[in-house]
Amino acid sequence: MATVTEVVQPTLMERLASHRITLLHALLLAVGLGLFVAGITHEGLWLDESFTAALVKQTPIQIIRATANDNYPPLYYLALHAFVGVLGHSVFTLRLFSALGALGLAALGLGPIRRATDARVGLVYTCLVIASPGVLAEGQEARMYSWAPCLVTGCAVYAFLASRDNRRIDWTLFGLFSLAAAYTHYYPLLAVVLIHALMLVWGIWRRPVWRRRYLVTAALVGLVYLPWLIPLSRQTRRVAGDFWIAEISPRVVHDSLLFPFGYKWGFPVLPQTLLAFVLIVSLALGGYAHALKRRLPARGLVLLSLAAYSLMFVAVVVISYTVRPILTPRYLRSDLQPAVQWSLDGRSPDPEQPDRVGHCLRACRPANARPVGVLLSQRDPPPIRAVDHPAAVIVLLRAACLF
Repeated sequence: MATVTEVVQPTLMERLASHRITLLHALLLAVGLGLFVAGITHEGLWLDESFTAALVKQTPIQIIRATANDNYPPLYYLALHAFVGVLGHSVFTLRLFSALGALGLAALGLGPIRRATDARVGLVYTCLVIASPGVLAEGQEARMYSWAPCLVTGCAVYAFLASRDNRRIDWTLFGLFSLAAAYTHYYPLLAVVLIHALMLVWGIWRRPVWRRRYLVTAALVGLVYLPWLIPLSRQTRRVAGDFWIAEISPRVVHDSLLFPFGYKWGFPVLPQTLLAFVLIVSLALGGYAHALKRRLPARGLVLLSLAAYSLMFVAVVVISYTVRPILTPRYLRSDLQPAVQWSLDGRSPDPEQPDRVGHCLRACRPANARPVGVLLSQRDPPPIRAVDHPAAVIVLLRAACLF
């Protein structure tokens, strides 16, 4: 006579233990949102934010017409128009939308980046995003510079996932993130073009099974972006004739590289700013070399992010020297985040590297040796908050090492 095997259901504590990194990740995102929102109205709107505040009061048609005659695509303003239409028009709600963009950038670690690598890598990525001074600065400003890196990052990570797994949902999300980034700012547009170019070269060279799906996705993205090519051509001619960006110089290139690691306006440049840049770049290159040597699954993700950003930076510098200056440190925050954060993934999905979180901890500390809640204003003295949140991030990361 057959015996019936009794299925033992796990207890609540056992279920929680099996999801401890996910729970820690969710807690970290909640803390991050609080940090992005804390003190978000500590100063009034400055010039560019005032333009944003005035434009989102218009109708969607007026917003599209105004941006077509300006130097930006319309998506950010249309989305913010809908957001303040629901929550009200105020300094808080205008900047809250940017804080959600910064949170979205951090939350990618819980979703696609976790899937592309592993749970701990996603946690480290989220910690580094929240601990980045540049992310905090842009997350508290009513402009598109927190949403732009979120969309570019999503574009690149779903490009990797689509090429690796060839799932229809990944190709769909790759196309949607591509379009959203391209319609948000022109630096992300350049990054998207380069990501697609790298995918095309890879598809022609290796002839992978996903090549046809990529061509369909790229064609649909180009088709949907086609209507904006006319305003883009007009804006390009206008910028070629006259634009506010100053002449390029070695100092501008230097400041552009260091800008994401410093204060809100890029000054003063402190010794730890340069140290953070050197450490992150060294870790990025070392991480990719390690991933390549051990043939880790995430090496394609690391290479894609580093190659896209490097090519974009070189292209902007060449255009600035040969055609018209377009390099400004502020715009580079739209694209640097993937290269900085993903470069740390190169060491990670390797079972022989138990201290992979520790590598990122050592890079995280010097980049934030000062309270990142210190923001500089053009008018007001820098307000200093009591929260020196990199210390909390380091504690959470150390706790993650115990799982």
